[in-house]
Amino acid sequence: MPVSAHLPALRPRPRGWLRALGLAGLAALCASRLPGADAAPGTAVALASDGQLLSGAASVATGTLSIGAASTTIDRIIDCHFGASRLHWLDQGVILADGQVLRGAVHEFQNGELAFACDLLGEQKIPATTLGAIVLSPVNAGRPLEAASASPGVVLANGEHIAGQVSFVDQNAVGITVGKRVRTIPRDRIRLVILRSCVPQSGTWVQLTSGDRLCATVTALGDDGVTLGTSFGTVHLPITGLAGLWSETPGLQPLDRLPAVASRIPSFDEDFAASQGEEPLAAITLAGAGAPPDSPVDEVRRGIVMPVGTTLTWAALGGAASLIGLVGPGPGTDTVVCAVLLDGKEVFSSGPMPPGTAPRLVHVPLTGATALALQVRHSDPTALGGGSAIWSWPTLVK
Repeated sequence: MPVSAHLPALRPRPRGWLRALGLAGLAALCASRLPGADAAPGTAVALASDGQLLSGAASVATGTLSIGAASTTIDRIIDCHFGASRLHWLDQGVILADGQVLRGAVHEFQNGELAFACDLLGEQKIPATTLGAIVLSPVNAGRPLEAASASPGVVLANGEHIAGQVSFVDQNAVGITVGKRVRTIPRDRIRLVILRSCVPQSGTWVQLTSGDRLCATVTALGDDGVTLGTSFGTVHLPITGLAGLWSETPGLQPLDRLPAVASRIPSFDEDFAASQGEEPLAAITLAGAGAPPDSPVDEVRRGIVMPVGTTLTWAALGGAASLIGLVGPGPGTDTVVCAVLLDGKEVFSSGPMPPGTAPRLVHVPLTGATALALQVRHSDPTALGGGSAIWSWPTLVK
């Protein structure tokens, strides 16, 4: 469950600016990717769990990713960007219950089975038990699991959600059981058919330029292409088909998926105490936020956008040895300072970061700490304007 589900609102400041920040944050998050991520195809920029930023020609052999003169095992890669950019919208496809995403044409869903023409794998028959959601009209390919996070039912093109049990999908309509009757809805009115929640499995994840997202073993990577071992069989692609890869393992815990407590420090002209509210609007978590469809940049797939003056605190660190990630300024006009606190003591400061500052590496040992906090504040205590920061790929490393 993302941080945003656990964050209380912070009052009395009006909340409209927080909602606006969510929209502006989409574009700003695109700029918070790894430095140098405009690499040519065949080269990569990676953030490893030991805090290294690696850049150069990429290759894989026996589970080890080599980038330039450095190397590390793939299961210790927090994020790796390749030069190719990917599609930003998934027009049709499926999201499996294990988090994998396949692009293609949906034929029909009948008798517990989906007939599906996968662009990557060809014609497929997919059992309903392995399906999370069926995409019938465009969703953001950067955050497909977020799009399919509602309860079982259908999401209409206008965003309305109708809860129920989906009984069929054909070329013209979708049938959904609501109460004791089956409601038939024209297919072109539906964006998503949701069957169950999607939980990414542990392993190495690969993002393709086509928008497909696979949990795979990377068996070979070089000038002649990339070879993936998947649950669907072996897949071989040209190197230009690979947009990025990352690991989700017990040793790399995404900080933004853990519950946090939020608080806000008042500005110098406010006379109320630092406060906590009751609604989940204190900060905005963008789990794989997407870029506009015409954006030339590739975005990070995970991050936390925090308004200036806020603090997020995690009380359970699960035995993690360090915090690794990147931080940079988000939407807003103010110069911000981003800090990491352990048990209330500041142990990392970004220094002043005006708008446009390149993201900075965060590598903080956690030995002996019981509580971790991220904080964003004005560099000038008398500032009145708005500002924010983006923490990209914040990860607890064991």
